[in-house]
Amino acid sequence: MKKAQVNAFMSVLVIVFFLAFAMIGFVIYGSQQLRETELDVRQASEERAREITNVILAMPELRCSTNNQWERFCLDETKIKAFQEKRDDPYYRDILGFTFAMVIKPSDPLDDLSSATPAQIQSLQHRVIIDNPIAEGNIVTAEQTQTPITVFNPETNRYDYGILFVEVSSR
Repeated sequence: MKKAQVNAFMSVLVIVFFLAFAMIGFVIYGSQQLRETELDVRQASEERAREITNVILAMPELRCSTNNQWERFCLDETKIKAFQEKRDDPYYRDILGFTFAMVIKPSDPLDDLSSATPAQIQSLQHRVIIDNPIAEGNIVTAEQTQTPITVFNPETNRYDYGILFVEVSSR
């Protein structure tokens, strides 16, 4: 090989190594950005689930009241039953979005439902509040919150322990 050919080959080799390192860098950077984006989406979905939980607990259509005083973390069982007829109303769809929520009154208040799946939860005694079905293929994330609440039954004038499950899905 002549000196000019060696110099040209070295120049091409340097460019190939530079491009290989640049490609590896782009792959690493892209995967890191993807992880951060997924984390951001998950955090936003968790925040939305907490917001929806607060909205449900603050809705006068569902809250308990005694002598025109609202009770904290308490839902009225008869109001829940009445609300089921209105859950398809566009007004509530706008407020609650892609939400599946239910109130569960476990037979044993000490049941650990923290890792329960929606199918397991549905097998328990419950009252569905909002059920906005979403096509499974469109769901990006689904975050679930669980909030201990009191469920008041005005027919028996009794308060029971309950759990408000809210699952918010985002596209």
